Amino acid sequence: MAKVSLQNSTLLLGANNISCLQDVSWSSSIDKVLVSCAGTATKEAIFGSKEYTMTVTQALESDDTTQLGYTDLGDASTLTYNVTGTAADIVITSTNVTIESRNLSNAINGFFTNTFTVSMDDFTIAAHT
Repeated sequence: MAKVSLQNSTLLLGANNISCLQDVSWSSSIDKVLVSCAGTATKEAIFGSKEYTMTVTQALESDDTTQLGYTDLGDASTLTYNVTGTAADIVITSTNVTIESRNLSNAINGFFTNTFTVSMDDFTIAAHT
């Protein structure tokens, strides 16, 4: 198994390259409701819509307002994440993402970080071509 390093990973929101990636995670889930009627022991599972999210942490320079501008709350665009930045490796794409949340942090070690979460209307994982 090859080791994957974020050092070469690439993340595009629309045409904007999100630089200095520190952590990337993504998840998918589906809404599930259990329905039961009074007087019966039967429960029925009803499955609803799927939800896809990606959370990214990037390190920033203290004056990097350009990168912050790429992750304004409510902004919508496309997303392309290439795990290693190399052809034939895994790429995650979405044709419509929205910035749901953003947290800025400045630790004692001097790193200024931007952690943001995007919701994805669709989610595709494939080999990069």
